[in-house]
Amino acid sequence: MLAQYVKYGEFQQSNVYTFSNESFPDAMFRYLVNLQNLSVSSSSDILYFNEDFAKLPYLRELHISGTFSRIEDHSFLNVRGVTDLYLVICPVINFFSEAALASFKRLRSIQYQMLDLGLHKALRTLRPLVNTNLTTVLFFQTRRNKFNYLSIENGDGILNATDTKFLRQICLEELIFNNNHIFILESGALFSPTFNRCLKKLYIFEKNFIGSNRASFDIFLLQNLREIFIAHSVITPTMHNNVRKVFKLINAFDNFTLDASYQENIFTPYYQLFSKQNSPLPFEFKFSKNIYRERGSKSTEITIVISDSLEYIALSSLANGLYLNVPVKIKGGENLISANLRNNGIHQFLIPIEGLPKLRELYLSFNDVSIVSRDILDSYPNLEILYLDNCNLSSAVMSEYSHRFFRRLVNLTKLDLSYNALDLFSTVSFLNNRKLAYLNLAGNRFKDIPFDLKLTPELRYLDMRQNVVTAVSKRDRDIIEDNRECLGSFQLFLADNILSCGCEHIDFLQWLQLTSVQLDNNRNFTCINSEGVLTYTLVYLQLEDLWRQCWGRWFLNFSFILLFVIVIGHLLVFLWVKNKTVIISNVFQFFTNLRLKKVSDYRYGVFIGYCNCDYQFACVTLREYIEEKLKLTTFLQDRDLLPSSAVSEGIMEAMTSSYRILLVVNENFGSCSLCVQLFILSRQIILFVLSS
Repeated sequence: MLAQYVKYGEFQQSNVYTFSNESFPDAMFRYLVNLQNLSVSSSSDILYFNEDFAKLPYLRELHISGTFSRIEDHSFLNVRGVTDLYLVICPVINFFSEAALASFKRLRSIQYQMLDLGLHKALRTLRPLVNTNLTTVLFFQTRRNKFNYLSIENGDGILNATDTKFLRQICLEELIFNNNHIFILESGALFSPTFNRCLKKLYIFEKNFIGSNRASFDIFLLQNLREIFIAHSVITPTMHNNVRKVFKLINAFDNFTLDASYQENIFTPYYQLFSKQNSPLPFEFKFSKNIYRERGSKSTEITIVISDSLEYIALSSLANGLYLNVPVKIKGGENLISANLRNNGIHQFLIPIEGLPKLRELYLSFNDVSIVSRDILDSYPNLEILYLDNCNLSSAVMSEYSHRFFRRLVNLTKLDLSYNALDLFSTVSFLNNRKLAYLNLAGNRFKDIPFDLKLTPELRYLDMRQNVVTAVSKRDRDIIEDNRECLGSFQLFLADNILSCGCEHIDFLQWLQLTSVQLDNNRNFTCINSEGVLTYTLVYLQLEDLWRQCWGRWFLNFSFILLFVIVIGHLLVFLWVKNKTVIISNVFQFFTNLRLKKVSDYRYGVFIGYCNCDYQFACVTLREYIEEKLKLTTFLQDRDLLPSSAVSEGIMEAMTSSYRILLVVNENFGSCSLCVQLFILSRQIILFVLSS
């Protein structure tokens, strides 16, 4: 009995009790009447819950793990009130009675995780749950061997209608197959009147899943199915509670490449499909002219029939080499909200898929969109989320037609264009996308933010990682700050760019330190300094040092230049004051023919005028000084005036022929009529005053 192999655990206020592989005291459940969740690990040979567990009337969730090898018919008799059963990590189990689950009266969900039981055996254990209220079933790694190919040998790799006959008679709402090494899903394996009435969510995550067109078609025609996810990938058990959200965020898938002969094209025409259920063909083929020709055949218009209850579809890695250059119409897609077509080898997006008027989410990641029509998205005006990452988008197309490409998507809020090696982009790309809030441009070759941020007032998330951004311009920084203030937050991711921390971007480095915008990488980004050395932005926390390094030498040189200018200015002022006449004369001489005469232009250098009583001083002392010291010629009336000439005329002529006139003036000057006349007639007079 299990009472011999479980140990008393530590009571928690959360009504959860955990037991281990040893004994526990009798009547240990006496005071745990409100226990709701229980986790048990058993190492016995046979799993069994004794009578003490029957004293837990509110027990609803039961987790079982351990090294037990058998589950018998009576194993769960005393826990029949459980609604959620989890069998997790049971590596040596080899027997599971097909009647064991009959003990449960209110079971709502059951999960088989990491059981070496085998998928077919696990499916047969569901026989007692036929026509019960079970709503959720999960199979995760219910395989007998870790090697993929052995699932083909033991039959677990092929799932057909016989294997799922009990499963298909349960009114399930959610069914998950995850990493069970299923290769082939045959026709009718997941189609039944019960599933058609009840099943709402179907998730198949198998790395090597091939499936068949027949199986895929009948799944899509389930009348109440809302969500279907089929992918060549696996998810962890912790993600099962929110499969749709997790699957949308998968950016890469672990693909298993098969030979082309085993890979069926999802658009292959099979006219005999659904004959057993008398269901309509999911594909209706119509021939039209001038649309598409291949090897001389007629063009084909494809109509895909799905259930009008479908809201979420995810198909990943199920096709190889699809070309959307023929019209494809979805019949029954009026309520489809999300279409996830990641990694399906789709090429040539030339003609949009019609019939999806309410589509809000479209995931085309890991396809080839290098050849694309400019109006490919016009058919989805309600689109809110668009993923075009890893799609080989053309820079030439996006730089010229991106505005046309997104023009009709007025409700777009999230756009992913990452990893497309884009380097050109139209600045008005999002002119009509005023609601755009999340934009991912990582993994491209943009040198800066390639669009006008003014056109995206609701933008609050911008991913520019792994580009060649050197700095964010002042204009873009101001707009980002405005958005942050208006929206309350803004996230800007710049990691894995080689930013510039040179002198010309000091203001950008300062902004990285002071901004309230949420930045990644702890605000520490790789950058190149002015010397071409690779460093980090946090090295420049003290921007004063960088400022001195960048501008100190320049301002020192400027200071020297300014000092030189000041000195030269003072010198020029001094020269102007001292040589104003000469300067003005030179200016006049440059612009006109007027020029001042020099000493050499006159016959005499100095005309000396004097009274007779001053003869001795003027003719001897003064003359000797001027002629010997100043080296100028002089005119003396008593020496140079001829006796036969008129005195007045001779003096006037001498004065006119002299460069300067020097009058010797003393107290006798006024009584000398000749001196007074000289003073009146002189134009340039130098007065020399003699004291008495």
